[in-house]
Amino acid sequence: MTYNQEYFIEEAINSCLNQEIKPFELIILDDHSIDSTWAKVKDYEKRFPSLIKSFRNEKNSGIYFSYEKIKALASGNVLTYLAGDDLLLPQCIKDVNEAIEINNLNPEIDKFIVVTNNIGFYNNKEAKVICNNFGLRFKSPIKTMLRQSLGYRGVGISKPLHNEVLDTYSLSLLKPHFKYSIDSIKGIDEVIKADKIIFINTISTAQRLGVGVTSASGSHQLTREAIDDFANYLQSEFSNYFDLQDILFVDYLKARNNIISHYNLSTFVKYVFILYKNRYNFEENDSFWRQLRFLIPRELLTYLKRLRK
Repeated sequence: MTYNQEYFIEEAINSCLNQEIKPFELIILDDHSIDSTWAKVKDYEKRFPSLIKSFRNEKNSGIYFSYEKIKALASGNVLTYLAGDDLLLPQCIKDVNEAIEINNLNPEIDKFIVVTNNIGFYNNKEAKVICNNFGLRFKSPIKTMLRQSLGYRGVGISKPLHNEVLDTYSLSLLKPHFKYSIDSIKGIDEVIKADKIIFINTISTAQRLGVGVTSASGSHQLTREAIDDFANYLQSEFSNYFDLQDILFVDYLKARNNIISHYNLSTFVKYVFILYKNRYNFEENDSFWRQLRFLIPRELLTYLKRLRK
């Protein structure tokens, strides 16, 4: 899926074409880009007509409309998603296929996820972030997904599982104020409905940080009313799967959102209090110590991030 990513789309497509095992098909959906992205996609389709199938939305329709559309367009039985500014490492498809064979999975009927590790990088520099999903293999995937520690970037998901997971576009129409927090809901629903989750200790994707649609729009940020509704939604939809520690963590998510969106003495004190109560309630990919950064005013944090780049 891509939108206005003319500077990155070719590298993304090449990372798919340069796989050690070629993909069954490469579906590219452009969300009505207004730069040269679509022209570059069509050029690749002309060069690889038997492999690449390109589609374009009639108007800019957003991530969730595009996600559901591309899911319906796929004819393969194992799907791997890639944003137009990210990369697949060369062994990604091979590693997923080997995991399927070793674990005797049937992609036609089994609902599974092959979870790999991933890296992130800023401005084409050496990778700075490693999401070690393999280190979470003995922990509850529901808990690690809720805590935003488990992040497999849409790699290695069987079509039967896709067919049972909630419709993200319908949810985005029902709850537009959730914005991109719908990703968290989808992820929890996904791991709940998966019959098998296979962890392999390999890195499969590289995420370009700070340049995507959500980074540019800041659309992860919710209003106070939205975060309250989001928390209530989580507790109502997944109450049969959450324990007291999970509910306490949902309270943390509310406090974190509030200090980010309304930094003042009241939100600061409440955040410190809720953070302390959750001090043993985090996972390694998003540890307790990383949460301390939200104690810094957002403007100062943004300035420090720019210096880092």
